[in-house]
Amino acid sequence: MSSSKKGYSTFEAIERMSSFFALSSSQITYCGLKDEEGITTQEVSIKVHIPDEALERFNATMYASSAYIELTYIGQSNSQEIGKLLGNAFTVTLRNLSGADAEAFSEIHKRDYAFLNYYDYQRFGIPGYPQVTHLLGKALLDQDYQRAFKLYRLSGNTKIDSVKDPEKFFTSDVDARKLSFFKNAYSSSIWNNELMYLVQRSVPNTVIDDSTGITYRFCKNLKDVLLLLRQGDNLPYLKYDVQGSHQSERSLITHTRVECLNTSDDERHANCKNATVTFILPSGCYATTFIRQLCTCLMHQGTYPFVCCTRKLPDELTNCNLSCSFHSIQAINGSIIAIVPSWIKGKCFRLPESLLVLGFV
Repeated sequence: MSSSKKGYSTFEAIERMSSFFALSSSQITYCGLKDEEGITTQEVSIKVHIPDEALERFNATMYASSAYIELTYIGQSNSQEIGKLLGNAFTVTLRNLSGADAEAFSEIHKRDYAFLNYYDYQRFGIPGYPQVTHLLGKALLDQDYQRAFKLYRLSGNTKIDSVKDPEKFFTSDVDARKLSFFKNAYSSSIWNNELMYLVQRSVPNTVIDDSTGITYRFCKNLKDVLLLLRQGDNLPYLKYDVQGSHQSERSLITHTRVECLNTSDDERHANCKNATVTFILPSGCYATTFIRQLCTCLMHQGTYPFVCCTRKLPDELTNCNLSCSFHSIQAINGSIIAIVPSWIKGKCFRLPESLLVLGFV
């Protein structure tokens, strides 16, 4: 089943589908989460047969508003499950560039690149709401259900004003996969803090970026990223699922191969250029943190210090195309428009709070 949505998180889409078809949320599975601020498409598995007329009624009901979900039957196969996704391929258009910026991009021909593998700010909150998802996860782990419910409402996850029994609400009413997400957000914040400590201890030239509401420490020179390999390849990570928790690891550094496909005049910004680049990331990595670290380095270096890495990703990884624009959020030719920063020429660079990769098609 292919699920297209606009204005709904993956969790909200699953809740709408399970309610309409009178299914338990566990009967609808997926490989990963997609951002709600955009028109996104992903494959989901529904473990019962849904008649065509029921799909048509669902689509007609959901398409009546600006926020919608549309289901399309695509066939039968093994179910989609978390962990099965290998990675994502991105094609990103950066706009509002100077001629010099665009020329520098045009010189990027399939270069291998490394960057710090932070969990980016989407992990810690819903767009437009306080970034408290990790705090909610901590409250759940502490079994402080009163505080957890306050944070749940604050985070934009529910329209419920109050419940009589917050413990019952979390242990019986909320999808267990959603609870795992909150707990993993807390583990992610711990992991990010440990990585920031390693960066501060190991790298001489760093910069603090708190423009998104979550603090990050980036390298001014991207070659310094490799200094972290002296500390090892991974950091431990306590991962939660519906069965409980287990010890896992996450790579300190992610590798990607970057290529500039073209540069051209920017039709949305007078006397400016745009550049379209493509790259591949493993599952669980964030294209936004890649872009932000590239931008940080550009402002401090004025060059594109790509580094050679021996770890390669398989060429057959293809999953999505992503187009980007600074001023608007819309769909063009089936691609998602995302918000990316303007390139501030000759000034101290600061990313806007609205920086966000919106979704996949």
